[in-house]
Amino acid sequence: LVRGPGVETGTVCGTPVQATDWLPTLLAVAGVKPPADFPIDGIDIRPLLAGKDIPDRPLYWYAPLYDLRWGATPAAAILSG
Repeated sequence: LVRGPGVETGTVCGTPVQATDWLPTLLAVAGVKPPADFPIDGIDIRPLLAGKDIPDRPLYWYAPLYDLRWGATPAAAILSG
């Protein structure tokens, strides 16, 4: 859920993003440029917040949850296309 200038109330976006996208997005909103040698895996998703598109990209998730609540089995997923 996002609220702020340029974000239309009641808008629903079906484009998947992941947690790594928040760092570059929040840095851009704050007008901060990270050092050139600072690795950032995500992308700035401000275009989505303005009702525009972002380029298609594969997304990867890994959940190394060796915990009985999660079935004691780690999981991974790839979303492509």
